[in-house]
Amino acid sequence: MGKSGRLMACAAVAALAAGCADRTGRALAEKDNSIGKLKGTVATLNEDIKERDEAIAALAKKEQEMQELIDRLNRQLAQSQQKSAGAAKPVSSKEVSEDGMQVGMTKEGFIKITVADRVLFESGEAKLRDSSHRVLAAVSKVLKDKYSANVIRIEGHTDSDPIKQSKWRDNMELSLARARAVYDHLVKSGLDAGRMYVSGYGEHQPVAPNTTVANKAKNRRVEIVIMPRDVKVVKEDVKVSSRK
Repeated sequence: MGKSGRLMACAAVAALAAGCADRTGRALAEKDNSIGKLKGTVATLNEDIKERDEAIAALAKKEQEMQELIDRLNRQLAQSQQKSAGAAKPVSSKEVSEDGMQVGMTKEGFIKITVADRVLFESGEAKLRDSSHRVLAAVSKVLKDKYSANVIRIEGHTDSDPIKQSKWRDNMELSLARARAVYDHLVKSGLDAGRMYVSGYGEHQPVAPNTTVANKAKNRRVEIVIMPRDVKVVKEDVKVSSRK
C-alpha cells in the first residue's frame, strides 16, 4: 500500500472513530437525561408518599384524640351514675370540662352533659362552629352506645346580656335556636329524632350569678340531659320565646 493509501486508511479509521464517539456521546446524554427524569419522578413520588404519611398520621392522631375524649366522657358518666342516688349537687369533672364539656346532674337527678357555648358557637350565633363537630361526635357515640333507649332533652341557655346586634328577638329565641342546632347535628349523626326534644331557657336558669365575665361564660351553654325512657314530657317543658 502506498503512502497515499495509508493516509486514506488512517482518515477512514479516524472518521469511524469520531462517528462512534459521537454516537456514544449522544447515547450517554440520552441516558443522563433519562436518569434525570427518573430522579425527578422518584422525588415526586417520595413527596407524595410523605404527604400521604403525614395525612395518615394526622388522621390517626384525630382518631386517638376522639377516643380519648370518648373514654373521658364515659368515665365521668359512670362516676355520675354511681353518685346519682344520693347526690344533691351536680357532679362535675375538671378533666372533661377542659375539653369544653362537663358531666353532672340536674336537680331532678338526671345525668347531663354540659357543653360550653365557646365550643359550639360564635358570639350571638346559632350555627355550629367546625370545632364543635369533634365534641358532638364524642357525645353522639356515647349516647348511641350507652343510652340508646333513653329520652334526651337538649337545653339552650344564655347569659343575661340583652340581644342588641343579632337577628334574634331575645335570649329565649337564641337559646332555643342553639338547642335546635345541636339536635339537628345529633340527628344527622344517627340518633333517633323521636327520642329527643329541645328546650330554650334563655337567661332564666343560670348556674352562676351574671355579675362577672367568667360567670356569664358559665351560663352560656347547651345541656344534653339523659332521662329514663318512660319520662313524661309535658308541653310546658319546651320553652319558646314569649316576646311578640
